[in-house]
Amino acid sequence: MSGIGLYAQHVAQIKAWVCEALEHLREHGEAFDAVVFHAGSARAYYADDLAIPFRTHAHFGRLAPIEGHDHLLILEPGRPVRLLRSVPKDYWNAPPPVLEDWLIDVIDVRSTEDVEASWPNEKPPGRVAFVGDDRSVSLALGIAPDCFDPPSLIAALDWGRATKTEYEVECLREAQAVAGRGHAALRQGMTRGMSEFDLHLAYLKATMQDDSTLPYPNIIAWDEAAAVLHYQHRRRTKPSPGKSFLVDAGAMVRGYASDITRTYCLGNEDDASSEFAALLDGMEALQQQLAADVAPGLSFVDLHRKAETSIAALLYEVGVLNVEPEDARNRGVAAAFFPHGLGHYLGLNVHDVGGRQEGIAGGLKAPPEDCPNLRTTRTLEPGHVITIEPGVYFIPMLLDELRVGPCRDAVNWGHVDALMPFGGIRIEDDVLVTESGSENLTRPYVPGHRAE
Repeated sequence: MSGIGLYAQHVAQIKAWVCEALEHLREHGEAFDAVVFHAGSARAYYADDLAIPFRTHAHFGRLAPIEGHDHLLILEPGRPVRLLRSVPKDYWNAPPPVLEDWLIDVIDVRSTEDVEASWPNEKPPGRVAFVGDDRSVSLALGIAPDCFDPPSLIAALDWGRATKTEYEVECLREAQAVAGRGHAALRQGMTRGMSEFDLHLAYLKATMQDDSTLPYPNIIAWDEAAAVLHYQHRRRTKPSPGKSFLVDAGAMVRGYASDITRTYCLGNEDDASSEFAALLDGMEALQQQLAADVAPGLSFVDLHRKAETSIAALLYEVGVLNVEPEDARNRGVAAAFFPHGLGHYLGLNVHDVGGRQEGIAGGLKAPPEDCPNLRTTRTLEPGHVITIEPGVYFIPMLLDELRVGPCRDAVNWGHVDALMPFGGIRIEDDVLVTESGSENLTRPYVPGHRAE
């Protein structure tokens, strides 16, 4: 099926699902007859006329993958989806790109006043919900205050976002391919000892993105900086000595993100480099096994627990830990080396919504006490896309506490001190849950660290 055909099918599926959600709400005492989705409003920095880079509201973007702010999308049961596209008369800025003929009804409006003027003809009858982040637009359209971002509807929409249509999976797959070009450029650049800043620029060029269109700020870290989970600096100096390299970088295609991490060992054949290389090989095998374990009906909490125990086993194997894996996990020692969750939902947001949601009606399914940092506590279902990103790090802040605590004897501190300059390891792929198992969306485009 062509891209336009997939998109048309996608719109029909999402519309049908939203209509089902509206019926569910009606049965539970909260009736909405239609939904207006707002793309979002432009905003400027404080005391400035410089616009903050705009990101489309995700619930709008799921139905209309077009650029720009102030668009309105009307979803009304029994009628075609209608788009009021904002094309202002403006010689300061270029108009949004021409919309391909994917939605049946497209009405161009030239100003906010035009939207308000045309609204009486377009407003659906009955009680209308407004989904967006600008209350002033909702009020200007005369929508009742209690219909602005109603929590029950937002919960239903968030719950449904976890299950991807065929069109959404294809967008995510394309985002893998784009990011793959960037990761290939970084593999070449790191062997030349390029600075973090130069590698960042090489990634942007290879993926044809700029900083404002990245799904998240690139994490490009030499050596000890890999121990900073969301490392934000890009040093201009060449690395010295340049023993390890971590890159966490993705791409955006029609609003859908990829999120991919690789770690490399470039050290000499000294004892510490050999130990880090062995640890990296072990993490690669572990990450691939966890990705293969993904299947419908699997509790993501259980998969995280397996990851944490397996990481403890690997640290025990290479001599970093002195205690058995289960003991290390139960005493909190493993968490000092793996302090984040195994993964998160991926889609229109990098950390997509609904990961801790109990059901379509909302509610929080909190992570258990032994996995407090998990972003995802749901049972996996076909159509879900999840990241699998185990890590092992040598973070001074966490290890300093462990070093003086009651579990200090569980760690071989000589090994830790030798590995501290390497920072850490994270390996991350994006995985689709299928009817019978899973599909690793990333590996066809970004190989493991041993690939040439």
